[in-house]
Amino acid sequence: MTDDIATGRAAEAVRIGLATFLLLALVITVTASGLYDWIDTRSTIRWHAISSVILIVVAARHAWTRRQWLLRRRRTGSS
Repeated sequence: MTDDIATGRAAEAVRIGLATFLLLALVITVTASGLYDWIDTRSTIRWHAISSVILIVVAARHAWTRRQWLLRRRRTGSS
């Protein structure tokens, strides 16, 4: 039973690590594409707009799936 708990925690840690990496990659992409779109006015594909929409979708999905945890944390005032 202890092995199951350890495996579950390890799997959760991997998921959190991957989610953090994905979020960081999206933030870097939005920032870099924003700078590129701002500097290069000839670009017809607005990478910044596309990557921003993807970032918003990911953040909204994260907030939606974690809403109970966020609300519970807000009510209890825990950090």
